Amino acid sequence: MLKRILVPLDTSEFTDAAIRMAAALANREQAVVKEPVQLEGLGIVDMDQIPAGRFASVVPRDEILSEANTKTTALLEHFTRTAKEHGLPAEQLETKRVEGSPFRQIVRESVFCDLIVMGEKCSFPPVSQDYETMHHLYHEVSRPLIITEQDFKGVDTVVMLMDGTAPASRMMYNYVHLEPFPGAKVVMVYSREEETQYGLTEYFQRVEGFLRDYHLDVRTEVLDGETEDALPRVVNKVGAQVLALGIHREHFLHRFSDPLNIRQVFARRLLHSMSA
Repeated sequence: MLKRILVPLDTSEFTDAAIRMAAALANREQAVVKEPVQLEGLGIVDMDQIPAGRFASVVPRDEILSEANTKTTALLEHFTRTAKEHGLPAEQLETKRVEGSPFRQIVRESVFCDLIVMGEKCSFPPVSQDYETMHHLYHEVSRPLIITEQDFKGVDTVVMLMDGTAPASRMMYNYVHLEPFPGAKVVMVYSREEETQYGLTEYFQRVEGFLRDYHLDVRTEVLDGETEDALPRVVNKVGAQVLALGIHREHFLHRFSDPLNIRQVFARRLLHSMSA
């Protein structure tokens, strides 16, 4: 059950989609359980990008900080306005402005939330792009994370990538208990090579049964060849809007900023819990 959703707000075009998805999840949840769901918009001034020390004297630090604060205030106002437009009353909306490392601030605030919904760029003021924050969040945040694209409208099909790792099992558990996309068909996929190598046939059968026990409409497809090549093909073939997976450290060994070649997948929204 969802009680509180955290929406970190950045300056990219994906923030609107994150707000819309969070509002849709809140509206759906409270329609079912008849209890209000709080949305928290988190505005972050990225102090990691503000010049400090000996460099502070050679750049207009105060001017940069003032501009970042102005952008953050505008983002918080936009969050409130957009969430209201999507049916959430003011008493269910909270805004908070913080300064510091975006990664640390998101992790700290997420402890008190059930779910994080955010855009994929992590471009917090004053910078336009931050590649480090999302990489750290993949590994460290303790709550399920949904990363949105700008074209989010709704979800009717989810591809769920399963393997024998703890992150994947936590993702599966979070999915059935949070029910983020009720009514969506689930296509469970796994690697034939991993199934054979690690003797996971019975395990995957039990996973499918577990999902059915929670009344999910689920079917299975087996990935032949390299997962990073086969996964985008399946996602696009079935027309999935969401890719659900548990990311573990092995995914980053050769693809620092793009685990599993996710940018080949047209639907790049991820629901996952983080690595052990």
